[in-house]
Amino acid sequence: FFLLDDSGFVVEADLAECRKSDDAIEKLADFSKLKKIILDATAVKKARKPTKPSKNSQRKRMDSKTKHSNLKQTRKKIDY
Repeated sequence: FFLLDDSGFVVEADLAECRKSDDAIEKLADFSKLKKIILDATAVKKARKPTKPSKNSQRKRMDSKTKHSNLKQTRKKIDY
């Protein structure tokens, strides 16, 4: 028998091939899993919107850079 769902996929399971109706149900479950995987793979993902760093994070970064720079300045040789 055939099943057509909303997404347009056709799921086919032949009851004559299956020894039990449970096998047919398992086949349908396998096809529905495959359909879900395909739909998930073809779904368009939402683009990430880049965000701007906050004022506080910018200030912290600059303070850290200044502190590190001052530390390096103290390591220099002194010219007489």
